Amino acid sequence: MELGARGVCQSNAIRGGGRTAGGDSPRSPCSGTTNFQPETSNFKLCASCVSLALPMTFLPIVGRELRVAARRRGTYWTRVAFAMLAIVILGLILLGGDNSTSADLARAVFMSNSVLAFIYCGLSGMFSTADCVSEEKREGTLGLLFLTDLKAYDVVFGKLAATSIHSLYGLIAIFPVLAIPLLLGGVLNSQVWRMSAVLLNTLFFSLATGVLVSTLSRNDRKAAAATFGVVAFITLILPLVGRIIELYVFDSRQEAPLAFFLPSPMWTLFLEFKTWDPPFKVVKFFWPSLLTTHLTAWLFLAVSCRALPRIWQDKPLTARSLLWRERWQLWCYGDGTERQRFRTRLLGVNPFFWLAGRNRLSPMLVWLVLGVCAATWLFGYVKLGHDLLEDPVLIAVAVLLHFILKIWVASEACRQLASDRQSGALELLLSTPLATEEIMRGQILALRRQFGGPLLAVLFVDALFMVGKWPPGEDGRRWALAWMAWMATLVADVWALGMLSMWLSLTARRASRAVRGAMFRIVFLPVLITIGTGIFFTIAKRASGPTVVEDYIGYFWFMLGFALDAIFGLQARSQLLNDLRNYAIHRFDQQRAARGWWPFAKTAPAMTPTPEEA
Repeated sequence: MELGARGVCQSNAIRGGGRTAGGDSPRSPCSGTTNFQPETSNFKLCASCVSLALPMTFLPIVGRELRVAARRRGTYWTRVAFAMLAIVILGLILLGGDNSTSADLARAVFMSNSVLAFIYCGLSGMFSTADCVSEEKREGTLGLLFLTDLKAYDVVFGKLAATSIHSLYGLIAIFPVLAIPLLLGGVLNSQVWRMSAVLLNTLFFSLATGVLVSTLSRNDRKAAAATFGVVAFITLILPLVGRIIELYVFDSRQEAPLAFFLPSPMWTLFLEFKTWDPPFKVVKFFWPSLLTTHLTAWLFLAVSCRALPRIWQDKPLTARSLLWRERWQLWCYGDGTERQRFRTRLLGVNPFFWLAGRNRLSPMLVWLVLGVCAATWLFGYVKLGHDLLEDPVLIAVAVLLHFILKIWVASEACRQLASDRQSGALELLLSTPLATEEIMRGQILALRRQFGGPLLAVLFVDALFMVGKWPPGEDGRRWALAWMAWMATLVADVWALGMLSMWLSLTARRASRAVRGAMFRIVFLPVLITIGTGIFFTIAKRASGPTVVEDYIGYFWFMLGFALDAIFGLQARSQLLNDLRNYAIHRFDQQRAARGWWPFAKTAPAMTPTPEEA
């Protein structure tokens, strides 16, 4: 474009005389003057017509989000954190394998990092994309996007890029560590490339599932739960059902239909691990399974693009929908008489207790999940016998139960406060004579009503595991101490998660961020510090002989967990008592007084007066 002589815009000449095919009216009437002239043309165009003549950028939201992510500090810290975690696992296995060959150590490192990365990829959709579109629908801003020239695929892929960039960078940071076992031997170059393809495919599948569920949902917690359910169904339940059909329906005489196995990323991972056996070749259905999972993810994105322009609008409910809504309300809260009786009883105890704990199905749902876990274990015990009573199996079951309970407590502790804060109901609540201490007490009572019984049940199961496999002698004393410390840690973690999640629900932009922040501080941080300490003392053992502290690394984890629970829990409780009203009245500000995840880093909101206050 060069500067030309000033004249009249000749866009009509470019557009075929400026008239439609019927010759009735100009397509874009323009009589403005211009100083612009294309280098390869004699036509003069005004600035507006030049912009109209240029094609729209393909996937503009994706390009914008990538530029924003390139300037975000968290993008780089995510890669550093995931790479350091993979290196820590690498060092822990290499330093702990005294009597193993280099090939065995290489396989152990490769398989450990691959399995952990696979779990991370499978859960990324629940934490990253499950609320990407539903948040826009709740805030009523999704329709504004369709007032522009954006298409549905622009919005879908833009949201996918905006919410998944950290997950993708974290996975890519692990790939160089996966290739380190090549230097030790025992791992083939083709195995590293195939495993990288499996992990990328699993991540894409999980993120696409989150986008689809978020497109069809409106509530963030329901979207996250549904994403986890869909991924778990396709990844775990479908192959399990196929295996059961093979064993008990076909009596191992023939294989189940491939439709139960091909879409599952877990089956693809299993087929990849089978290449470790001689003759070290790709098994029969590896590539079809990888392709099926990939096409399933694209199908989910295509359905999201197809459904998004049709479901973002609020539509009147049909008679059938109203009937199901009334039934669901009846199941959750009971009829008028039951609601009146329940409300009177809870309001007599604490008003916020009634507000946070009025759904009578919440405790039943926790019992239902624990019952499904117990029924699954009993079914396996009937079919497999005493194999499910081995120590690793019992420990894995206990870890699963504890993790489910902890993440559920963290989610429920921040649900009511985060929802009321976003809707402004918390400000109205604080305008009443209700004190801050009563709000906290009501939330704790609601958590106790929902999780008190299940917590005691999980502790009882832990006690059964401890007594049922009690070894004789000195090992029995250590076994009992380990299980009692494990049970005490569960109680302390649940209390700390409740307090910290309530506090983070007032400071985080989303409830999901509050849950992630609380889980990292209370659950994962002690494990990471303990692993680092174990590596340090392993190095010290090789340098100067056996150390006393190495034998008590488990007790170190227990004491560290209790210390962090006390620090984070008590600090969160203090900040709730002192600053709850300030955070409820003033909206969260990105420019906080101090940054950092440590509880003593103050995060006071900006107390800028509103126009009404000024």
